[in-house]
Amino acid sequence: MGKIMEPMKMVKQTGTTIIFEEFNKQKTDLYTLLTRDETPIALEKFKNYLIGDESEIAVRSFSEFIEKFAPTIYETVVKTGENTSQFIYHFEKPEGECVEIQLKDHAFYKMILAMMDRKGSSAKGNLEFSYDDLKKALTPQSEMEECKRIRKNLQSNTDTYLKLLEEGGPSSEIERFAENIEMYRDRIISKYKNKSPLALLPLLIADKQRQLDTMNEALANSAESSTGGLPSASCQYTFDNTGNLLLIERSVSDDSETAVSSQNTALVEALRGDFQDFAPDTIRENQYIENLVVSAFVPTGGSQLSVQNSEELERQKKQYQDVYKDSLANFAKAVSEAVEKFIGVKAFFDHAAFDGKLADDVYLIIANCRIGTILNNEEAKKRFEKYFKTLSNEKDINRIWFGIIPAVLNKDDNVSAVKKTRTDPFGRRTYNKETKKKSDFDLTTLDETKEMLKILTEAKIMTFVSYKGSENTGFTELNTEKIKKYKEDFASVESEYAVFCYPNFTILPKERNDVKIGTEYDSNEKKSKDVKIQIPGIYLDASYVAAGITVGTQNHRLLQAKGFKVNPKYPCVRFDIELDDNFKKITTTLNRETTTEMDKNIKNAILEEHFGFVFADNKLVYDGKVINNAYVMNARTLCSDKGVYKNIYKTLVRNLVSQMLYCLSDKITGKIVGQFVDDYVESWKNDNKDIDKNYANKILLKGESIELDKASRKILVRFNKEEEFWNDIKIDDNESEE
Repeated sequence: MGKIMEPMKMVKQTGTTIIFEEFNKQKTDLYTLLTRDETPIALEKFKNYLIGDESEIAVRSFSEFIEKFAPTIYETVVKTGENTSQFIYHFEKPEGECVEIQLKDHAFYKMILAMMDRKGSSAKGNLEFSYDDLKKALTPQSEMEECKRIRKNLQSNTDTYLKLLEEGGPSSEIERFAENIEMYRDRIISKYKNKSPLALLPLLIADKQRQLDTMNEALANSAESSTGGLPSASCQYTFDNTGNLLLIERSVSDDSETAVSSQNTALVEALRGDFQDFAPDTIRENQYIENLVVSAFVPTGGSQLSVQNSEELERQKKQYQDVYKDSLANFAKAVSEAVEKFIGVKAFFDHAAFDGKLADDVYLIIANCRIGTILNNEEAKKRFEKYFKTLSNEKDINRIWFGIIPAVLNKDDNVSAVKKTRTDPFGRRTYNKETKKKSDFDLTTLDETKEMLKILTEAKIMTFVSYKGSENTGFTELNTEKIKKYKEDFASVESEYAVFCYPNFTILPKERNDVKIGTEYDSNEKKSKDVKIQIPGIYLDASYVAAGITVGTQNHRLLQAKGFKVNPKYPCVRFDIELDDNFKKITTTLNRETTTEMDKNIKNAILEEHFGFVFADNKLVYDGKVINNAYVMNARTLCSDKGVYKNIYKTLVRNLVSQMLYCLSDKITGKIVGQFVDDYVESWKNDNKDIDKNYANKILLKGESIELDKASRKILVRFNKEEEFWNDIKIDDNESEE
């Protein structure tokens, strides 16, 4: 017998995945690839668009996904009254002037990502977790702190650069610090370039608060405070553009310098020049704003008019704060669902990638459209079925193994409530129906999901499905009635290529979504009160996490990093996360959301039939350490056999064997199966006899087998003492056997 080809060299990868979700309407999407040509294109050409050199929708890391799909948000302001306005945010560029905001650069998006990471490393449930530190990212003070960090680095680079220049230091070092200075100048310019004046509101609010704090502190310590005397402050006289004499208060700085050093003069002039060159027209001629920007980034480098009246300061601060409050609240509401999608992809990579990247030859395909877009167009649907069924060909090393359909509309979670309003008990009664959120109509429906699952089953793409994350679909709301309803919803699917995932995860609970952005003085009560906004709760669909974990367990390097012994020649399709302590070693990166143990009735309802891909957050102890992350309790498909749902690994092993058989021959005959058993199956079985071959990715465990049942002419498999026939692997009966 000649040398046989290693399984991993035959299949190359067992993890390529496709996500059916819309992320950015301005970017290429699967629907466009399916329909832009009048007649169907060749399969090879389509495959190249999908995952080849010409692909615009295949990614291998979260950073690459962000680079390709992070959307631009467009801000417009509309007048709603004499002195009132409203901020509106669009994902498609409206007509007329608007402000462009990059979602990936916005404080709200960054805050949610930071919250997701911080919660995963905490040992606290949702209600015990401290959100306040992370929420500070949305406050004006946070922007000022960032400015101070830039200021410090800019000053350090400037000082070193000038010193090297004076001493005749190495030219390479001088060049390095010169480049650093230019980099920080660019960062400062980015604070206002091509942006609305609102981008500087945090600085304006912080500046007003600084002046008020300085004034109040001085008044409290001044002997003249009782008679309304003025605070002691460093000032100078100057003239305005019309010759009036003005008193100027120098900007308060963390630094001890009281005047602009000669070394800083060039830097101050550079920042003023940048402001004149790059600031929007609406603020370019405003001397106060220019001084504010310069003083924020250069110690004592700018000066501004001192407003000595505290009431006027409070009025200005409130005006700025009200505008900031409205714009931030409206922005958060407008983009919260987009942010949920992006953290979903992040969760996928957090669990599927090692060192930030997927395994070799594995890709994540971003359909960038929902399944309804494809299903509701007959030509798109027809081509999708044709291409993807062919792409599932067992010989294709680029075959798609997994799919994700997130954000399925849960009717019970989105029923429009009918509210009665009655002002006169004897008058005409009126009923106001609460308007359904527009976004609800964009969600994938259950009927669409079932239709697509049927197509994907034929294409042999194992697809993870979950309802849209909300306060009603998470850990705290899971009960026996909900599990029963989930079973009823998917009872008709009965597919081993469909995986229903629950419960969903909570990143920011609805009950903890208030953010303090500042204070304002209440003249009636003669004291300051907090100013808060409410942002939407943020939730994570379980399908992203379940698919990520499944793809991650196909990765040799990830398993090794978790302490498993692996054979790189074997794919990892047989890895059973339910087996032994596997679920304790392969946990999620997300925190335990509740501090109580799962109710026994709920646990029984799940394990009675092993329904779904289920996450649990009970407290676990492994290897003497407490595990404070949610973990996989159950990993099954929607195919039920004798009242018990089928393990995921069983289907994946069959797909592997099928692909290997077709690599051996175009036709699967009894002889080919026999050769496969002799060359591969016997070797896999022998691994169980050698303690040194105790691999976590063994394809067959002790007592398991794959063989040809000659009576039925079908492949018979024994998994964990359970037998099954692989009916879809057809044996060619017309071939004679030797």
